[in-house]
Amino acid sequence: MHKIPDHLLVLPRMRVINVNCVSGPLTWGFPSVTAFCGFVHALSRKLGGQTVLDGVGIISHSFEPQAYQSGYEKRFSQTRNPLESDGSTAGIIEEGRAHVTVSLIIGVYGGKPDADETATLAGTLRLAGGSILPVSGAKVISLDKFAEQDGKTYKKLARKLLPGFTLTDRSDLLMEHHKNMPEEKTLLDALLDLSAMKHGYIETEGSKGEWQTYREGSGWLVPIPVGYAGISPLYQPGEVANTRDKETPFRFAEAIYTLGEWKSPSKLKGLDELLWFYSADTENGIYACKHKKIYE
Repeated sequence: MHKIPDHLLVLPRMRVINVNCVSGPLTWGFPSVTAFCGFVHALSRKLGGQTVLDGVGIISHSFEPQAYQSGYEKRFSQTRNPLESDGSTAGIIEEGRAHVTVSLIIGVYGGKPDADETATLAGTLRLAGGSILPVSGAKVISLDKFAEQDGKTYKKLARKLLPGFTLTDRSDLLMEHHKNMPEEKTLLDALLDLSAMKHGYIETEGSKGEWQTYREGSGWLVPIPVGYAGISPLYQPGEVANTRDKETPFRFAEAIYTLGEWKSPSKLKGLDELLWFYSADTENGIYACKHKKIYE
């Protein structure tokens, strides 16, 4: 069980432009959970002292992909780089960008930070590669008298986050769906089955039925990248050439996907379903973000 935060830092309706919306090898869309956890970790290091930030709730208010439609296809709008020193045209590096408005609920352990100063500091960082516009209305909520059994503090906070949708982990639905599939099907098959738009003939009561577009399961389900899985042994510092530094162990890794669901903040029971935390299983090479139980 993870320790309950001493405070919650609320960064409401942050406008972030040009975030990276191609955060995994299989999907594009809203930035990955790892980008938000990484942002919180970087902000925590900036604060220093006795204050530690850990855990982040992600609420999306708007998502605007920088793309245009040509026929049935959507293509990312690309920017042209400045000319080279000799005057020649620089190549275009394909990137997927989006503008987002998000509210972040961040767990605070230790000293209580100044909300406005922390928001100003957050504006000096990058979030998923995007630039953060000035943040106003930041506040810190003390949890020393928080009662999870009635959730009054959370319910009051949730109302202020509307309209918006919270990204939650639904790996439980993924596992349940996989159990009901044929034995030869993998978890990836289950994820694709829950994510795909299907078109089929649906029989309706009292009529001959009709052709409909539908999806498996219920709710706003989406595949989301949440971390990385090691695909090599853990190499000691300096064993692999051209790594980021010579002091940190190194391992080749690939992205981990799971099933997520966008929910109204008011539909969550509390912080257990809201906050995403880092989780590292170095023995099995699993580095992922997930919800952790903070209440018994």
